[in-house]
Amino acid sequence: MIDDEKVPEFKLDEFVYGGTTISSRYNKFKEIRAMVKALDAVSNEVWRDSIISIWCDSKAEAIYTVECAGMDAHLGWIANALGNAFYEKVGGHNGLVVRGETAPEEWVAPAWKGDDLYYATQEKDS
Repeated sequence: MIDDEKVPEFKLDEFVYGGTTISSRYNKFKEIRAMVKALDAVSNEVWRDSIISIWCDSKAEAIYTVECAGMDAHLGWIANALGNAFYEKVGGHNGLVVRGETAPEEWVAPAWKGDDLYYATQEKDS
């Protein structure tokens, strides 16, 4: 039996968009589109140009791994910019990790539009 969730929607293993290699585990169009939208939303050109690759783990859904070059001192800023971009442009993410060349990786916790309303209601009821 074929698992439709794992069937690629296009044939490329990866492609380059604005100098950044973009790929996903199962080559799903919505994941590729989300990564392109997030990259386009990073307004700082220097940070944007330092992002050499972004990968979506289709199996885990909306979890991203980002590799950067030459910007170890700014990984936290880049991670926050991308986290905000995914939140604003595609509704959120299940987490993302940003790796540099030598600096410790930066993790951005999952964030989805609407979650803040849920948690605010839970705190109010407590």
